[in-house]
Amino acid sequence: MISIVIRAKNEAQYIAEALSAILAQDDREEFEILVLDSGSTDGTRELVRRFPVHLIDIPAERFSFGYALNLGARLAQGSIVVYLSAHCTPASHDWLRQLVEPLRQDPMLVATYGRQEPRKGMNPFEEPGLQHAFPPNRMNRPLALFSNANCAIWQPVLIRNPFDETLMSSEDLVWRMQFESEQILYVPEASVYHSHPINFRYWRRRFESDGLATMEMQRRYGIINPYVPRYANFGQAARAFVSNCTSLSTLFLFQGYFRLIPLVPFFEAVRAWSITQGLRRGKVIAARELPASGSHN
Repeated sequence: MISIVIRAKNEAQYIAEALSAILAQDDREEFEILVLDSGSTDGTRELVRRFPVHLIDIPAERFSFGYALNLGARLAQGSIVVYLSAHCTPASHDWLRQLVEPLRQDPMLVATYGRQEPRKGMNPFEEPGLQHAFPPNRMNRPLALFSNANCAIWQPVLIRNPFDETLMSSEDLVWRMQFESEQILYVPEASVYHSHPINFRYWRRRFESDGLATMEMQRRYGIINPYVPRYANFGQAARAFVSNCTSLSTLFLFQGYFRLIPLVPFFEAVRAWSITQGLRRGKVIAARELPASGSHN
């Protein structure tokens, strides 16, 4: 059996579409769907109840990405756990088969992860990153080392090696770094549509969380986050800002997103400022904990 675990909170926009696409899959192995909801108020729960799934409540105060992922693994009846974000819609009827088949065939693998295609036009600011992180074929190396928004993992592996439940983000990167590169396989054929809306408040929080998680994973695990740039001085940061603005504006020009070009400097400023704030918060937390850890010596 395969257990498909979906984390959800206020996902009414796409969760019915995602569940319908899952139920239309052509894989012959039996599967169950577990939806872990952490306090939706937008009708998500009512939509989910229309489908043959298990709906599990998570108290909002207990939620973290790692906690939900680990709970799903413990509740899973299947030998393979497939994690799918609630706003990710499988792009084809063979998505599930493509994602899990390599695990069935190669005993060396512990996990696979699939492609994430942007929903065209929903968030042009996000499109270049997704296209580079998750290329359409295996000829190009993915920039994303792993992602639990669309992945499959052996359930016993998850029980032995759970996700960090305290990280605000990047828990999937920390989890993946436990394994050798040949144990994780990128499967571009197992593609989903995945985009977030243009909401600068959301992106400010997300970029700040990424900065904080960068410091946390470095302090706890010695892992350098490859997704978050670190600049030695203001000059480097300024050159990166100008380069990012130029690249994104050029892309928008060629793709016809003319009305968004004036917003590019604002978006890049939000990114740079928010990541910096997260990095600073991480340094403050580390400085506070150093005396406490030192007192045990």
